[in-house]
Amino acid sequence: MNYQELCASINQEAEFDTLFSKTYSAEECRATIYGTYHFTYEFREGGIGICDNPISRLVSCPDPGTPFEAVNERFWMTYGYCRDLVSSIDAQPLYQCLGYWINEKGDVFTGIANERVGSERWYDKFRCMLTRQDQPQWFAKSLFAECSRLYSPTDGPEKVIISPIIPEVPTPTCFFPDNFTGEWVNTANVNARTIINATHIHEISQVNNRGWLRETYYVCQQISRQQYLVKTVTKGECFSYYICFDFKDRHHNILRYRKSKSFMSNVYDDLSKRDPLYEVCSWTSFGNDANWKYQVFVLDPPAPVECPFTGMWTFKQVGQPNSLIQTRIRGGITPRPRDHGWYITCDPKYMVSQWTICGDQTKAMLADREYCRQLDPYGTPIGVYEQPDYIYQCAGYWREDSRSYLITYDRDDPYINFKCWVYERFDLFKIYLSRSAGSFCGFNQTSESYRPEDGADLRIELDEAERIHDDCPIRYDDGRNPWQVIDEFLFYYASSSTMVPSLFLCVFLTVLTLNMF
Repeated sequence: MNYQELCASINQEAEFDTLFSKTYSAEECRATIYGTYHFTYEFREGGIGICDNPISRLVSCPDPGTPFEAVNERFWMTYGYCRDLVSSIDAQPLYQCLGYWINEKGDVFTGIANERVGSERWYDKFRCMLTRQDQPQWFAKSLFAECSRLYSPTDGPEKVIISPIIPEVPTPTCFFPDNFTGEWVNTANVNARTIINATHIHEISQVNNRGWLRETYYVCQQISRQQYLVKTVTKGECFSYYICFDFKDRHHNILRYRKSKSFMSNVYDDLSKRDPLYEVCSWTSFGNDANWKYQVFVLDPPAPVECPFTGMWTFKQVGQPNSLIQTRIRGGITPRPRDHGWYITCDPKYMVSQWTICGDQTKAMLADREYCRQLDPYGTPIGVYEQPDYIYQCAGYWREDSRSYLITYDRDDPYINFKCWVYERFDLFKIYLSRSAGSFCGFNQTSESYRPEDGADLRIELDEAERIHDDCPIRYDDGRNPWQVIDEFLFYYASSSTMVPSLFLCVFLTVLTLNMF
């Protein structure tokens, strides 16, 4: 029998045998596990039950100063003992990673060696772990030097479930301003939720390649002007870092900030020699990129504020086909409510696209794709049943880099409630708006942008169209001073002037009258 015939006789469905080299060298563990975790464990034999002891820890982290070519080649597990389970143990094995492989099902097998078991017990020294790329918080572990008894991350001699924890608990030593408190949304990542209290910023974001949320805590340490030195810890990570936030004063529902690069906190363990505030909060720590913008937190949900401009307008739109403003019933399914409607029909020549911010609704922009501007003989609109297709509630506005920005909130949007707009007044009767594709305005987005490469998907051109009975005058604010407190805007219309006599004239007429008598 030749070599090819011998290999062809192997049963393709046979199980693989795993061999461990006695002269091994450690490999990188990051592909299998990395970070700081609490874990529960359960042994298949010797007693049924899950041991959940608060002191159980799995730490797969490099030592500070470890060379990049050997980031983390080992991890240790601290098993907490459970009195009610005879199978629980009190041990702290230290494992070295020997290598990993992935099968066609997506299962990740990793060979490990227990450094605290002597070389005379080879069969007990080597182990095998099984996890999955799409479910990394579950893994099964063998008790001896074998991999054949691991069938899934939940089916093996030892089953382990890990959950990320923070590597340390920093102590706050300063306070954030009172008006920072609340629940916020980062417009650059609408899937992240940010909760701020007096001493902590808690950011929760979704992670695609893991089975849990990424939670980061920023703990206030020092304050200098508008700069806040914070200590950062993330669940499931290995180290804490120093980061500097440069906040602008809050206006409307908006918090604007810059964030510096991160610095490992252990470098500043001896604060008598190095103060992290002067290094982490230096301007060089924020990068030297000339093309930068403040990041934006928006209160969620926002309180309505006065929109930066008012008036009644007709509009034209240019943009991506799926992003255009269409006729609809908010909350309904009728695509064209005017077809076979039960109310009065409109002459097509009076059908326009209308954009209004006026009356008692100056805190929201109302967009109606098909609005009937037909009037009765007395100049009163006949479209009494008109309803806007979109209601954009104004959440805040400001001016930055010679561009005016506006954040709106649309509660009817099923995907992205927040939108960013760049607006600009071109002349007395025209205003251009550019809507962002997401919730964050792009670096190159202007009031005339509508292309995806600029971060926009829609451009609106507004033309003033106020009628005699509308009482909807134009007001425009480019956002130079967003901290100006304005609850309501009162509009005064031209009227006949009233003559008010001066004090001198009153005295003169009084004296003249007395002399006549």
